[in-house]
Amino acid sequence: MMVLLVALASSVVYAFRTSHTAYGESTNYRADISVDIDGAVDDQTDEIFANDNDRGFWLDIPYEYPIRPERDAEIWKSYTTQEERFEACSVPDELLKAMTIRALVETVLDNPNIIGLNLGTDTRTNFLYMLDNMNCLQELVRRNDAVDALQRIVSEGEAYGYDALSNDRKLARRFNSAVVLHTEIGIYR
Repeated sequence: MMVLLVALASSVVYAFRTSHTAYGESTNYRADISVDIDGAVDDQTDEIFANDNDRGFWLDIPYEYPIRPERDAEIWKSYTTQEERFEACSVPDELLKAMTIRALVETVLDNPNIIGLNLGTDTRTNFLYMLDNMNCLQELVRRNDAVDALQRIVSEGEAYGYDALSNDRKLARRFNSAVVLHTEIGIYR
């Protein structure tokens, strides 16, 4: 049990350290960890997320992928297969199992490989392929509250309106991925 806690703690430190250094900040990450380990839930949390701590999910910060195609283009291009890209973006299992549904949804939507979900016209086949290869998506599908959490993201995207989505590619991709995941996970179950 002690080894697992040590491994989990070091993974969390790594996730926070990379998150902060990616934005040019390298301080105060330990304070963030202690807040999350204590299970703090911000005041904006609604019913979908309110019971995560009671179910044992305490990590409320999405995973920061160490390799991003937009930031690490040379490394990304060096991968010769899609399987290598999936492996590079695999999230440590102990983090996935500790994530709240909010952090898990953000982790899935931020995965560099998620763009493949919307390629072509057969989203069902794309979803099943992603499900076979993305451990964060596998964890999301296991969660009973995944569809509700994705519905919240879809509703937020609809609130932005067409003009905002058409002017912001990243927001549009996130919205489109959330719509497909919401539909496909609902059907998959």
